[in-house]
Amino acid sequence: MHLLKMAERFVETARGAGDRDDSWGREHALQNVCYALELGLKAYLQATGWSDDRCRIEIRHDLVKALAAAEQAGLSAPPSDLAQALKAVSAHYTRHEIRSYIRNEGRQVDVGHIVDETALFLRSARLALGKPNRARPPATGKRVPLVDRSGCD
Repeated sequence: MHLLKMAERFVETARGAGDRDDSWGREHALQNVCYALELGLKAYLQATGWSDDRCRIEIRHDLVKALAAAEQAGLSAPPSDLAQALKAVSAHYTRHEIRSYIRNEGRQVDVGHIVDETALFLRSARLALGKPNRARPPATGKRVPLVDRSGCD
C-alpha cells in the first residue's frame, strides 16, 4: 500500500500545480498524474502477486503496459477519457517529454479533469485492494467493479 499512498500524494501535488493556468502548471500537473498512475498501477500489480523486479523489467514506465497488466489482473478499466489520455501521454512520459506534449498535441487536454479522474481511479484501486481476496480476479473471471461514481460531479 506504500506505492498507492505515494500515488495519492502525487495526485494532490497535481491538483496544486493544475491550479495554475499556464503551461508550467499544466506540465507539472500532468507529470504528477503520470507518476501517480505508474505507482498506483504497480501497487495493484504487486498486490496481485507481481514482484517489484517484474514490474521494473516488464512494465518499466510504460503506462499503457501497466494498465493492460492491471486490467488483466482484475482491475476495472478507467473511464474512457482517462484511458485515452493515458494512451496519448504514455510514450511522452517514458521519454521524459511531457513539456513537448503539453505545448503541442496536448494543448487542449483538460488537465484538471484528468487529475480528478485519476483520483477517482486510484480510489477504486484502493477499494479493490482493501477488500479481502478482491485484488485477484474472482474465479468467475468477473472484473473488480469501479467505485460508484454517481454524485461525484
